[in-house]
Parts: sequence; C-alpha cells; structure tokens
Amino acid sequence: MSDSSVLGSPTQERVGRGFVALYAAAYMGAILLFLAPLLVSLSLKVSSLVGIDRAPTSLSLVAGTGALLAMFATRSSAG
Repeated sequence: MSDSSVLGSPTQERVGRGFVALYAAAYMGAILLFLAPLLVSLSLKVSSLVGIDRAPTSLSLVAGTGALLAMFATRSSAG
C-alpha cells in the first residue's frame, strides 16, 4: 500500500471569477488604505522642504524615482 492511497489524493477545486474579482478588489483596497497616508505625508514634507511653488515638480521627481527604483529592486529580487 502506498502513502498516497492511505492519505487520500488531495483535491484541488477551481475558484470562480467572482472570487478572483472580490480578492483583487480587496487587495487593491488594502494597498490604497496604506498608500494614501504615505502619499499625503510625502507631499506635505516635500512642500515644507522646497516651498509651494516647486512642490509639484519635486514631488513628481521623488515619486518617479522611488517607483523606478522599486521596479528594479523587485525585478532583481525575483530573478
């Protein structure tokens, strides 16, 4: 008698599209929940450092550089 016949074969059930859609919506909601306060505090910090006139340009430079570095860091750690 083999071990698989004693333990039984594991069954895998496929989930439906509704479950995947709800899971994706919950995941995006959780990300936005944590991301919104970070973006607001970052914009306030940049505004206090460079002034209100240069804040939009500086914020886009900081956010763009951070996103680019995060993209390369994620790619290098996955491979």
